Amino acid sequence: MGKRTEWTAQEIADEVVAASGHLATAASTMSKYAGRSKVTRQNLQTWINQGDDDTAKEMIDQSDILRINRNLTNTNNSLRRQQRKTLDAQLTADDVLASISEAVQSVAQFGPVNHFAPHTHTGDKGLTIELLFSDLQIGKLMSDYDTVVAQARVNEWVEVVTGRLLQYMDLGYRIEKIVLAVLGDIIESDKKHDNSGRACDIGTADQMKVGIDILFNRVVKHIAMFAPLDVVMITGNHDHDGHGLNMFNPGREHLSWPMYHAVRMLSEQAGIDATFFIPEGSFHVHEIYGTKVLYEHGVGVATSGAAMKKHVGNRIDQLKEFITLFRMGDKHNICRFNNDRLVVNGAFFGDSRSGEEYSGIVGYDGEPAQLMFAHVERRDNSRTTIFDSLAIQLGHIK
Repeated sequence: MGKRTEWTAQEIADEVVAASGHLATAASTMSKYAGRSKVTRQNLQTWINQGDDDTAKEMIDQSDILRINRNLTNTNNSLRRQQRKTLDAQLTADDVLASISEAVQSVAQFGPVNHFAPHTHTGDKGLTIELLFSDLQIGKLMSDYDTVVAQARVNEWVEVVTGRLLQYMDLGYRIEKIVLAVLGDIIESDKKHDNSGRACDIGTADQMKVGIDILFNRVVKHIAMFAPLDVVMITGNHDHDGHGLNMFNPGREHLSWPMYHAVRMLSEQAGIDATFFIPEGSFHVHEIYGTKVLYEHGVGVATSGAAMKKHVGNRIDQLKEFITLFRMGDKHNICRFNNDRLVVNGAFFGDSRSGEEYSGIVGYDGEPAQLMFAHVERRDNSRTTIFDSLAIQLGHIK
C-alpha cells in the first residue's frame, strides 16, 4: 500500500499529467520507483481528493471530458458545450431536459441511423428478446472496476447479445421485437453516501454524460439494428443524490429522468425504431405475447422466491391486473425462481472481496453478469413464454 509521505504534491501532479489523467496508469508508473512503496489507483485517488494542489484534479477532469467527448460521435461542438454547461451547473431535471432538447436538434445534419439487419437470414418462427440491463453504476471505483472497465463490459455485453441474436436467426427464428429493460442504477452518484465522492472516479455530472453516451451510442443504436425496440427505463436508488428511493415520483425526480429522456430524444432524432416507456413512478408493467411483466429496481424487496411472489401479489392488488413475470435489479447478484417467472438481474461490477467500499463492507457477494431471455408465443397458459435464456458473464473484462 502506498505511503503519502513518500511523494510531494508536485510529483503526484506530474505523474497524473504524464498519464493524461488516467489514475491506473499513473499509479503503475509510480509503483516502479525504487525504494518507494507500491501505489494503487485507490491510493492516488485518495491523495488527490485530500490534497491542496488542484493540478492533478484538473488534469483528471480534463482527460475524462476529452475521453467522453470522443465517444459522442453523433454530437457536434455545440452539443458538447451545451451539455457541459448544463450538466456542470445545478442539476435540475427541467434545465437539463431543456438544454438536451435544443442540443438534439443539432445532430439532424448527420441523418438517420442505417437500419439493416447484420444478418439477412430470416425465418417464420417469431421471437421476442428480453434484455435486462441494470446496476452499471458509472463512476463507481473499486479494485477492479471504474468508468473505463464499465464501458468495456458494456461493449462485451453488446457483442454477446448480438452474437446470440445471430444464432437465433441462423436457427430459423425471426426476431419480431426486442424489449430492452433498463432497471436502474445507471450512475453511482458521488453524494449517495457520506464518502461516496471518494469512491467515484468521476463526478455525478460526468456520470450522467457517460450514461447517456453508453445507453444511446453503445446500446440502443446497436441493438436497434436487429428489430424494433421497446425500451423500458426504470430509475434506481443510485440515480439521484440522496439515500434510498425518493418517495414522491422517483422516476421523474431522480437524475435518471433527464438521462433517459436524452436517450429518447437522441433516438427519435436519429430515426431509430424504438418506443420508450419512462414512468414517473418506480415501476412499469409491460406485455410480451399477452403476458404481463413487472419491471422495477427492487429496493426493499428481499431476494427470495416468497418475498418476490408477495411483492408481485401486492402489485396485482394495486393495479387490478394479473402479472406473470417480475424482473428487478439492485442486489448485484443474479437470482432466478420458478422457471424465471421471478428474476433478480445482476450488476456490471463484482462485489468487493476486501471491504474497501459499500458492497464489500456490507458483505455482498455478486458476480458481474446480466440476463437475456427469448420469448415465443404459446398456444396455452400452462407454460411461460420464455423459450431460452442466457446469463452474460462479464467478470473477465477488466
